[in-house]
Amino acid sequence: TIQGVSPNSLTLDQAAQDITIVTTTPATELGLGDVTAKITNSSLGVDLSLTNCSETIVEISGTNYRAARCAYPGGTVEQGGLPVGTYNIELTSTWHSATYTKANAITVTSNYSITIVTPDVGNNNATTTITMATNAEAANSTAFGTVIGTIGSTAMTDCSETTSGDYRAVQCTIPSGVTAGTYAVSFTAAGHSNTNYTKASAVTIRAYLTVSGGSGSGWYAPNTTVNIAANTCGTNMEFWQWTTTGGTIVSSTSPSTTITTTTSNITVTRNCSMTCASIASGGVGIVNGYNVKKLADGKCWQTSTYTYATWEDRGSCPNGFAFPSKSNFELLVSKYSGGGLYADWGLSATTYLWSSTEYDNTTAYRLLINSNAADILSSNKTNRFAVRCYAQ
Repeated sequence: TIQGVSPNSLTLDQAAQDITIVTTTPATELGLGDVTAKITNSSLGVDLSLTNCSETIVEISGTNYRAARCAYPGGTVEQGGLPVGTYNIELTSTWHSATYTKANAITVTSNYSITIVTPDVGNNNATTTITMATNAEAANSTAFGTVIGTIGSTAMTDCSETTSGDYRAVQCTIPSGVTAGTYAVSFTAAGHSNTNYTKASAVTIRAYLTVSGGSGSGWYAPNTTVNIAANTCGTNMEFWQWTTTGGTIVSSTSPSTTITTTTSNITVTRNCSMTCASIASGGVGIVNGYNVKKLADGKCWQTSTYTYATWEDRGSCPNGFAFPSKSNFELLVSKYSGGGLYADWGLSATTYLWSSTEYDNTTAYRLLINSNAADILSSNKTNRFAVRCYAQ
């Protein structure tokens, strides 16, 4: 039998190479005489005769064995070289009237890879045709033949062999609708025994960011930080907040901020609001999404009760609103002391306006409004109060 073959691994389009085939026959026994050898693989239809075979002696672990050295022609498959695969080898000796065999003796692999992909970006709403260039010289390498391409786990379409400069390449079309992200691309080549060629992180598919009422719209890869800025609002209007269908906004209440994109298309919208200054005294309007009434103190107060305070926390006002101060309360009381607050101001009875000026850690100022009286009081913060805020 054959105990070894050297080299036992070749590459696709290998140059001419001598192959040594070592038998289990000791050198002390009868020589091989005239020898012939061939490489076979029935499934690939390969029956390749080696040339210029001659007998030689090879030492293995201190023992000399009969062997043969033959020439492998090499070259492309079209020139007679072996395609990618695993092969048996046969050696026939005239003096021994025998054929020595070894299954799976030689493996041929591809030494080609995808080197560059152009373009390396695409958009999720359109098809993108890419070219995957390789390091296989077009003039000296086996043709790819039929190719099948993928991006991530999605099949590409219209794949065909082409060239990129002096090298073989594959052109495929990425279908629309691929989720935004960065993907590996690959293709299998029938001419290379369906060997799979891959390049990691080769193509980035982008999603679209729409900034309505501001700047920053465009195509972006996922997890990109994008600067957005609100356009100026109309007359008697001011910026209120951003709302978005996705992504992460650093500050939704700042007219200039950033948003981090995702794998999906995003729409971020500038929202404008009436200003308190544009509302006539005694008039009503909507400021930052809340119904307000402009009172005699010139402030626009919420016209419905909002309970922001918890048992141990005063809570917070909505964006653009503030808690009244102690001086605000004093002004209200000095102007309207003695009655009429409920009727004159349109505020519900028994409403507590919790001051932004706290007396101490457990006590805060509050204004009690009922149908005919208004008083500045201090109150234990462990009580629960309905809190009104005013538009700043």
